[in-house]
Amino acid sequence: MPTTTARTDHSDVREATPEEGRELFDRRAKKLLGISGAEFLARWDRGEYMDAEDPKVNAVAILIPFAR
Repeated sequence: MPTTTARTDHSDVREATPEEGRELFDRRAKKLLGISGAEFLARWDRGEYMDAEDPKVNAVAILIPFAR
């Protein structure tokens, strides 16, 4: 099976500002879980998602660094 190599011009990549990161986090939490980013973080900090197996929870959780 042949291998394909993709090349990316990283000149189009830019860092999100802290505000943009928080907005991204909030939008994703609302879209996937129907709650605000702040509510997700409060629940996360209380340990309510400790054993969560829902991929939607995980999809929001990986974005926590954007929110903090």
